[in-house]
Amino acid sequence: MNLHSWSYEYFHNRKLFPTSSLLFLSSMFTLIHQYILLIITIIVISSIPISDCLKITLLDIPSPLVVGESAELTCNYDLEDNVLYSFKWYKDGIEFYRYVPRDYPPTQYLKMSGINVDIRKSSKKSVFLHNVNLSTRGKYRCEISAEAPSFVTAAKEGSLEINVLPTSGPKITTDQNEYTVGDEIQANCTSDRSNLDIILNFTINGEPITNSIDYEVKYSTQLHSDSLKTSGLSLRFLLNDKHFHQGKLKLKCIASVPLYNIQNEANKIVKDYQYRHELLQYFASSSSSSASSSASESQAARSKVLNTGRIHHIGHYGHLTEMNMVKCIYVLFTTLIHWQFQNLFQ
Repeated sequence: MNLHSWSYEYFHNRKLFPTSSLLFLSSMFTLIHQYILLIITIIVISSIPISDCLKITLLDIPSPLVVGESAELTCNYDLEDNVLYSFKWYKDGIEFYRYVPRDYPPTQYLKMSGINVDIRKSSKKSVFLHNVNLSTRGKYRCEISAEAPSFVTAAKEGSLEINVLPTSGPKITTDQNEYTVGDEIQANCTSDRSNLDIILNFTINGEPITNSIDYEVKYSTQLHSDSLKTSGLSLRFLLNDKHFHQGKLKLKCIASVPLYNIQNEANKIVKDYQYRHELLQYFASSSSSSASSSASESQAARSKVLNTGRIHHIGHYGHLTEMNMVKCIYVLFTTLIHWQFQNLFQ
């Protein structure tokens, strides 16, 4: 007779035990059976050698990188008492590098878009990537596997981000090149393409400009198909006397990339055409007066020579020399005025 036959039906109507005693005995046997199974499970788990475990102690993926840079992706591990079978790298679930001690050569890599492996700088614990680009970004997983008899595997994953810095400074455009007091000016500043947030700011004659009653400042962003973006800043305001200094307004746009502490700027000189026109008239009248005065003096000198009747050789050339000096001084004066005038509006 086995224990499982000791049930309620077996003892029913036999008058050997009371009904309550039979139920208690059956519950006790079931509980003892469960405890025995638990003890066996604990013994089996405890018998598994701890040395079969291996673990990754460090995953170092330098991020973010800038397009064109190079970097080493490191994966340190502890084999315990195991023997290394393979060391592999995956990008977005696809293997691109492996180190297998049994193979020849032990290091191998697979070509993939955005992945440029320098095999000479790669090892059984790292892979070296050079000249990264936007296609290099993604999820990277390091995986190690042990030899028989354990065949255990460990893996760890991390992300690599790639940034595109602006290759040139901002650009300023205006709807006109020349204005005058009372005109409305529309200026735009545009950054170079990047995936980063670029901060743009305007200054007028060195003074920072923000959105206010006098100045209308608007920000904009244009997204491109390659996930890059262009930042824009527009400025609209009415010109008054305080904006112009000697007929010029100095407009500057500053582009900042806070993450990399980079700052570039663009400058534009806005001219007051009314000031230029008045200055032209002033110099034109001054030149005319100087020319008339020089012509009168030359005519007077010529009359004096003819009236005195000095036709001697030496006297003749002496008067010609005096007249030439007057002409030279006049030409030099007008040339100097013209040169200064050009520099004023450059």
